[in-house]
Amino acid sequence: MGRYSTGRAHMYLSVPHIADAFGCAPINSLSLPSRPTDINPIFDEQKHKEPLAPRNTIGPDTYGLSTGLDAETFSPPSPPTDFRDPYLYPVLTGNEYVRLTTLWYHTQGLTEDKDFLWRISNLLGMLKDSIRWEFAIVGILDNDHFTRLVTANLPILNLPRRESTCSHTVNMSPGTVFMITDMSKDWRFQNSPHVAIGGLRSYAGTQLRIMLADGIEVALGSLCIASNTVEERLTEDQKRGLLRAADTIAAELVSRTRMRRLNERQNMLNHLSHLRAADSDDPQAAVIRLLTTLYEGVNVSLEPVVSNAVKISGTSVRIECSKFTDGLWEDTEFIKHSMQDTDAFSDARRPIRAVFAYLRQGERALIVASGKLRCIFDSLDAWFVDQCAQFINSTLQDRLLREALCAKDLFLRSITHELRTPLHGILSSAELMDEELRIREVKGLQALFSDEFSFPACLSSIKRSGRELMTSINSILKFNAFADDTMIIRPTEYDIRDLEDTVLDDVLPSYASNQLQGLSILFEYHLPDENTIINVDANVLKELLKSLLTNSISATSRGRILVRTTLLGSCSQLDVIDTGMGIAECDQERIFLPFEKCNTHSTGAGLGLSLAVQMATSLGGSLSLIWSELGKGSHFQLKLPYSRAVNNQSVFCHKSPTFGDLPLRFYKIRQSARNEHLLSHLETHLISRGFEKADGPQGSVIITNQAEPFQPCYTGLSQIETPLMVITVTEGPLSSAYQTSMADDMKPHLAWYIHGPFYKSRLDEIMLEADHAFGIHISNKSSNPSYSTIMIAPSDTLSKVISNTSQILSDTLTFTTTTTHTRSKAIFRVLLVDDNHVNLKVLEMYCKKRILPFGKASDGNEAVSSYKAAMIDLDSPYKPYNLVLMDLQMPECDGIEACRQIRQLEQDNGLKRSVIFMITGQDSVADRRNSLEAGADEYFVKPVSLKRLDQALVEYFRL
Repeated sequence: MGRYSTGRAHMYLSVPHIADAFGCAPINSLSLPSRPTDINPIFDEQKHKEPLAPRNTIGPDTYGLSTGLDAETFSPPSPPTDFRDPYLYPVLTGNEYVRLTTLWYHTQGLTEDKDFLWRISNLLGMLKDSIRWEFAIVGILDNDHFTRLVTANLPILNLPRRESTCSHTVNMSPGTVFMITDMSKDWRFQNSPHVAIGGLRSYAGTQLRIMLADGIEVALGSLCIASNTVEERLTEDQKRGLLRAADTIAAELVSRTRMRRLNERQNMLNHLSHLRAADSDDPQAAVIRLLTTLYEGVNVSLEPVVSNAVKISGTSVRIECSKFTDGLWEDTEFIKHSMQDTDAFSDARRPIRAVFAYLRQGERALIVASGKLRCIFDSLDAWFVDQCAQFINSTLQDRLLREALCAKDLFLRSITHELRTPLHGILSSAELMDEELRIREVKGLQALFSDEFSFPACLSSIKRSGRELMTSINSILKFNAFADDTMIIRPTEYDIRDLEDTVLDDVLPSYASNQLQGLSILFEYHLPDENTIINVDANVLKELLKSLLTNSISATSRGRILVRTTLLGSCSQLDVIDTGMGIAECDQERIFLPFEKCNTHSTGAGLGLSLAVQMATSLGGSLSLIWSELGKGSHFQLKLPYSRAVNNQSVFCHKSPTFGDLPLRFYKIRQSARNEHLLSHLETHLISRGFEKADGPQGSVIITNQAEPFQPCYTGLSQIETPLMVITVTEGPLSSAYQTSMADDMKPHLAWYIHGPFYKSRLDEIMLEADHAFGIHISNKSSNPSYSTIMIAPSDTLSKVISNTSQILSDTLTFTTTTTHTRSKAIFRVLLVDDNHVNLKVLEMYCKKRILPFGKASDGNEAVSSYKAAMIDLDSPYKPYNLVLMDLQMPECDGIEACRQIRQLEQDNGLKRSVIFMITGQDSVADRRNSLEAGADEYFVKPVSLKRLDQALVEYFRL
C-alpha cells in the first residue's frame, strides 16, 4: 500500500450483542445474493459521469455547524442564493487521494470474501432489529460509485456516487451520526432520485473510518439505516450503538487486511523457499516468472542503472532512483488527476506505481511496475522484491564461488596427487629398505657407518620428513573440507579406551627419538566400564586428539602430558594438560586461527588447533584453552555430548602383560630430581599392572632415577646377594663407557637403563623385555656363577634392533607359511594396478618380500583385461585374482570404472568377489564415496603404510 499502513479503526465501549455477531455462525435468513458488476440504476444519465466538485466548493454550514452526537439535529439551512442544482450533489472529501488509496488497499478481494460478508450481515441484521427501521446498509464509496456490501431488506447494487445519499456521509465530522428524519422536507434531498422516485424518507448514517499511522483519518464508506416512512429521531443509545457497530466493522476490515497480508507473506516465503531449493540454472528468468505469476498484469524487468536512474522496459518512463522511497514509487500527480476526473478514471497505459531493488552493487535493478490504479504496493511487496533481488545476487555469486571452488578443488586434487605419488614411493621404499637392512644386521653384517649416520638412521629421517610433509598436506586438505562443509560425520560405537594406542601410533613416529626421550604421556579414564563405549565419529575424534597431542608434544620435549577422560552427566570431557613451554597471554586467542603459530620455527602448517576447533564443533562439542602460562604449560579441554552406545558390550582387548620371572613387587629409590616425572609415571604404570609397592629392596624390582652429576649412586644394593632387576630412568642413551664403569656397582644384579617417551604400550614392552632378560640373567647366574652383569638399554642397542627384526622375521615367516598353506587350499594372487612406474615397483617389491604371486597393469582397461584373462584362462595356475590393489587416477580408464567393470564380470560369471583395495593420492569425500559405491572394499590414501596393508590382508584373508 505504498507508504500507507494497515491502520486502525476507532473503537468505543463494546456492546456485547454486537460483538457476539462476529463470533456466531451465519444467520441463514440473511442470504448473500448475487453481486452485480455494473452501476445501476442510474436516474440522472446526463450528470452521473460528471466529476464531483472539491470539498471546498460548498459552504461549511451546508451540513450544519454542530459537532458531536447531536450534529444531525440542526434545522436544514436555507439554500444558498446561487444554488441552481435540483438537489445537493456530493463532493469529494478533503483527503480523497489518501482515502481512495487506503480504500483500494483494504478492500482487495472484499466482495469475494464470503466469511467476512456473512459476519457483517449478522451484525447488520441485529442492528436493524434493535433500531426497528426498514432498511440497513453497509457500503464502501469508490471513485465514482457506492457499493452496497451487505443490506437488510434492500437489493445489492452499485449506485452512482452522485446519486447516493451515503456519498454525503463520508464528509461528516468523524464520530457523528448524519440523520434526517424527513428527507421530503429537506431542500438538499427532496428532489434527489432516492427521495423523489424511491420514496426514501428517513436516513441515519455514520462513517466506516480508520486512522492511518501518521494520524490521518479516512472514511472508506458508511453504515446507515433508512426507512420509506418518517421515523422518530434516534435516541442517544441508538446513535452510540450505530457508531459502535461502524467501528466494529472497520476494525474487522483492518484485521482482515492484516491476516490477508500475513497469509500473503507466508506464501511469499514458500515461493522463496521453492525458488532456492530449485537451484535454477537461470535465476533471473525464474524470478521474473515468479513475480509475473504473483502480480498479475505487472511489468517485471531487470534494468541497468544509468546516471542514477532506471528506464522501465517497453515504456518511456524513466525514474530517478532517489524518487524511490523504501523501494516504492508512484506517479502521484497522475493518480490525483484521475481521481478528480471521472471520465479520465481508468488504468494507465504506462507504469504509475513501481517496486525497486538493486542488483549487483547498484549496477542493475529489479523493477515490478503497474499501470493499474487499484494496484497498491506496500512495504511487504518491497521486501519480497528485495528478497528476489538478493536471491539473484546470491545465486550468481554462488555460481561464481562454485566455479572458483571447483578450480581450487581441481588444483588441490592435482597438486596433492602429484605430491602424494612420489611421497608414496619414497616412504614405501624407505620402509622396505629399512626392513632389509635390519634383517642383514641380524644376520651379522657389520655397519659401515656410525650409529648417527647408519642406514637405519638415514632412512628414519627420510620417513620422518615424509610424514611431516604429509601431515601438512593432510591438514590443508582437512581445513579445505571443513571450509567447504563437505566433512561428513558418521557416528559409530567406539570404546574410548582405544584412543591411546591408535593415536600415539600415528603421532609419535613423526618425531625424532631424541625429541621424545624426556617425555611422559599418561592417559587416565575416570569413567565406569559400562560407559566407555560411546556413539561418536571415531575417525574425527582421533584426528582431533592427534592435533591436541601434536601441539602438546611440540611444546613439551621434556615433561609430562596428561590426557584425562571424564564423564560429567550428559557430557564427556577430555582434558589435555602439559608441562611444556606454555602460551603467552597475547597469543592465547590467535592460536585457534588458521595458519597461526606461536613459534614460527615449529613444523607444520599452523592448522592443528584451528582444525581441532572445527572438528569439535562438527561433533557437537567445543574446544577451549582453560589456562596457559609461559614456562609452566597449558590445559586444553574438549567437551562432547555423551551418547551411550546401545550395545555397551566392550570389545576392549588390551590385556595386562604376564610376567614369569620378575617379582610382582617393586621398590622405589629416588636418587635426585632428574626425570622425576618419568620415575613417577613408571611407578603408576607398575601399580596398574598388578605390582605391589614394597617396603624394602629385597625380592623386588628396583626402580630409580639417575643421580646428579658427580654425586655417588645408591650403594645399598651391593649388600644383597640375590640378583635383582634394577631399572634406572635416564635422560637419554648412555655411552658404553658409562655402562662399563657402572657394571661393577650393580653386581650381582641386572641393570636396565630406560628413557622416554613413556606411555602404556611402550612401558609394557619394556617390562616384558625386562622379564625375559631377567630370566636369562638368573639362569646364567645359576649355571655360571662367574657370569658378569651386562648393562642393557632396550630402546637403543642392537638388542632392541634384534628384537624388532626378529619380530619382523617371525611375522614374515608366519605370514609366508600361512600364505603357502592357504595356496594349497585356495589360490592367492594379487593384481597390481598403477600408472606410476615407481609406485608399481614398490607394490611389486612388497609382494615379492611377502611371497605373493602377482600380475601387473598400468591402467584401468589393462586391469580389466588381465582380470578377465585370468578368469577364463583354464591353463593359468593362478585364477582368478583374489586381491586387486588399484590406483584411482589413471589414463584411459580410472580405478573407479575398472572396479565397477570387475564387479560386473564377477556377477555375470557367478564368481566369488575378490577383495579390491583402492590405493590413491586422492582424499576427497566424493572420490571415497564413489570408490566404495563402485565396489571397493577399502580406500587407502597414499602414502599408505605397508604395515597397514599387512593388517588389512590379515583382516580380509585371515592370514
